[in-house]
Amino acid sequence: MKKCIGCGLFVMVFMLVGCSKRESSVVVAGRQGILLMGNGAEPEGLDPHRVSGLPAYYVITALIEGLVTEDPTATKLEPGMAERWEVSNDGKTYTFHLRDTRWSNGEPVTAQDFAFSYQRVLTPALGCPNSYMLDIIKNAHAYRVGAIHDFTKVGVKAIDSRTLQLKLAGASPYFLPMLTHYVWFPVNEKTVRAHGEPFGQDNQWAKAGNYVSNGPFVLTSWVLNSVIKVEHNPSYYDAGKMKLKGIHFFPTKDDNLEEMGFRAGEYHLTNTVPFSKVPGYRETQPDLIKITDYLGVYYFMFNLTRPPLDDLRVRQALTYVIDRELLTRKMTRAGEQPAWNWVPPQIPAYPYSTRFKRDVERAKQLIAEVIAEKYPDGKLPTLELLYNDSPLNLEIVGALQQMWKTQLGVEVELNKLEWKVYLKTRREKNYDICRAGWIADYADPLTFLDLFVSGSENNSTGWANVEFDNLIARAVVVSDAAERTQLLQAAETLLLKDLPVAPIYHYVSKHLLSPHVKGWVPNVLDHHNYKYLSLE
Repeated sequence: MKKCIGCGLFVMVFMLVGCSKRESSVVVAGRQGILLMGNGAEPEGLDPHRVSGLPAYYVITALIEGLVTEDPTATKLEPGMAERWEVSNDGKTYTFHLRDTRWSNGEPVTAQDFAFSYQRVLTPALGCPNSYMLDIIKNAHAYRVGAIHDFTKVGVKAIDSRTLQLKLAGASPYFLPMLTHYVWFPVNEKTVRAHGEPFGQDNQWAKAGNYVSNGPFVLTSWVLNSVIKVEHNPSYYDAGKMKLKGIHFFPTKDDNLEEMGFRAGEYHLTNTVPFSKVPGYRETQPDLIKITDYLGVYYFMFNLTRPPLDDLRVRQALTYVIDRELLTRKMTRAGEQPAWNWVPPQIPAYPYSTRFKRDVERAKQLIAEVIAEKYPDGKLPTLELLYNDSPLNLEIVGALQQMWKTQLGVEVELNKLEWKVYLKTRREKNYDICRAGWIADYADPLTFLDLFVSGSENNSTGWANVEFDNLIARAVVVSDAAERTQLLQAAETLLLKDLPVAPIYHYVSKHLLSPHVKGWVPNVLDHHNYKYLSLE
């Protein structure tokens, strides 16, 4: 009898456990203090001096900290690795005093680590895509382009182990905010040198198991196309104030699968929201969707090294015929603004003005002129449009393909690539037309304009303009705000006169956010300092 009762209890317990609802991933991770994030595409790498793009940004800013950091609103700067700094009377010399803090391997964070890092960024052989951002430093541009080879002539000096001096080419109001970009972050010199040529592109220091960090978290594992895991860094100077114990970054290039995962309790935070689901969330679950003005532009690049796109008239025609109102009203549907210029309207103290307009008839005339002059068979050659894989991108490139065919008779073939391959193909200029997006590194128009200077790794259009370069160079060093604005406006006018790019719309940031996440403050940069986030 006892045996039968025992068997009955076992079956009953098994049935009850089997029928009970499993706890979701966010509940389990929440108890452990681990944030589960959709991260968009798989990052191309985690070396702050070798990568670009938001997927890498989200992870790197959890691992490494620069001289300054941001408050929870991303509107004010706070001391980072530098606990304090002084500025000379002429505004050209900054002296940073570093904290007495350590890397995750126990070594002290030193001024020499920063000096080594900036030399590494500016060394042409490294191929840093954001190296031009250091041109504000005295002689940095000359070193970057190979005009000088002695780094001691560059305005970077480690005065002692905890004092770093940076001399600028000119006084600049945006210099300190610029330091929040990861291209200014330090790397541990000893670690980099231990894993290959420190100024070469094949160095292996940024792999899991080799990675040394100074930020809030340390890298514990990276399973390609699965998850990147970071955990609390006990060596971080603010470790005692940290509430999160870790973050898991999941590659989520398919917006729809990411949204399904959010509803299933797999993520606390999504990278974006599928355009088709935005109206539904706004209507029925407005507390879960976070939509905020965002300093960014969605655009298409033209490869000026390839005919027929080397002809301005072709670029004008392809740009003028696009129905931006239709794209933002019917496809994106989250409040994005059609872009009739380049710099977004939310930039403080920078006038927003229309630089071009939709003109289908003019576009047809331009194409007809080009065909009559250069193409006796009566049509342009078929063009290839390169884009990275995402549902929204597929909808937009399909719409443009149709507009260009029906309005202009221009045939376009679509070429979809995954993120890493897409970036490589784009940098090699192996495309005709390429979808792209640019997000502000800091709230200043220069961050949208200086990527087009000659020699910039982020300028993959083949466009170069000496007058534009000179305007940007002057804007970098001028101290008068009104004069600087005039220089940047003139540069933007030149850019959109030559049209190496076709702006489509200005972004909004879109996320699904679990109510368990606390400390998340919407802002136009969409920056969220992890050390201020917590989980309930």
